[in-house]
Amino acid sequence: MSTIQDYRRTDLRVDSSRGAFWLTSKAIDGHEVSGLKDKACVLFSFPIADQQIIIREIAVRVLTPFTTGTTLELGSYTLATEDVSTDGTATAVDDDAYVTAVDILPETAGWYYPTRGGFVDAQESGIVVVGENLIVGAATTVPAIAITPKEATIIIGKVQVYLLVCIVPGI
Repeated sequence: MSTIQDYRRTDLRVDSSRGAFWLTSKAIDGHEVSGLKDKACVLFSFPIADQQIIIREIAVRVLTPFTTGTTLELGSYTLATEDVSTDGTATAVDDDAYVTAVDILPETAGWYYPTRGGFVDAQESGIVVVGENLIVGAATTVPAIAITPKEATIIIGKVQVYLLVCIVPGI
């Protein structure tokens, strides 16, 4: 279990057209929050029971380079309920399920995309796989996506995550 830092946006909309749309996270700013090392910085959560969310693309943007030695992983977590917030806990399912640390260069500003792992394998095969490119919402044990910074003392750095998703009609 990891202590979390809550970065979920409260202004995200539900897509009524059922087409693909981009979800944009809040920016994680290493300068504003001390003690981010090993915290699950929760960016998105999916609390609607049985809602099917297909992830089409993932982009990670380092806006401000991070402190030397920092690594970032974008992974799959669960929250006990949607009400879990900063200093609550998240359970790691696969801490680099979506983007591995080797695919993000936190010390260099720029755009980064996944090149390996379960998400890429599912995307390349064209098969929809739970936990890789498909999230099934739940009211308890809520699926979440988080970045986990790894560095003893993060002094500076800012990152934001973008997901191109579509919600399968029906819920």
